[in-house]
Amino acid sequence: VLIHPIWFFPMYYTLKEALCGHPSLFDGESPAAIGKVALSKYAANNFDTRSEDGLLTDWIAFWKIWVLGDVVVYGLCPMWARLPANHVFSFVYICVLSFMRGSSAEKDLPCVIVEHESDGPSEQNQIRKDT
Repeated sequence: VLIHPIWFFPMYYTLKEALCGHPSLFDGESPAAIGKVALSKYAANNFDTRSEDGLLTDWIAFWKIWVLGDVVVYGLCPMWARLPANHVFSFVYICVLSFMRGSSAEKDLPCVIVEHESDGPSEQNQIRKDT
């Protein structure tokens, strides 16, 4: 119950911000600044009492999936199927969380880095698709 709010969610938001945030590690932003932005987004998405969307929404999605998941994995699955079943629930949960916290097409283009060869012998240029 405590490992997700203390460890998983901050790591999820930090990794997402580091790879696809504006600015990101690709833009030369410092890890401390990225962590500060990531944790502020985590706080806004889970502890903002001004709207329903900001009140423990990630935690509630976690509880909805993992309470049932733990009952199925540890109560109904034979020993040999527990690990694969746990992985299925983990994959579904990450998909739900990514869907909830991903940007819509109107708001943001996906974070994509395209590498291509230039005229130089070994130079590579990186093009980032940002809004």
